[in-house]
Amino acid sequence: MDLKTDARNSRSRAAIEAIGATFGGVLRRWSRSWAPGEEGRLRDSALYSILAEEWPARHKQLLERLASQPGGV
Repeated sequence: MDLKTDARNSRSRAAIEAIGATFGGVLRRWSRSWAPGEEGRLRDSALYSILAEEWPARHKQLLERLASQPGGV
């Protein structure tokens, strides 16, 4: 599984890292920016991954984290 976010988006990057994804690198000027005022510009994208064999443990951790939240699963 791969996850991507705008390289400038520190909140998204922290959330992706919190679920146990591994940072793979930054693709420079890789995709269109959706940020207001940046129409037509290309953004840097931070890439993360979770391998298939890592997913069962990450999934379990994620479910436990969600269950511990108020109104959790």
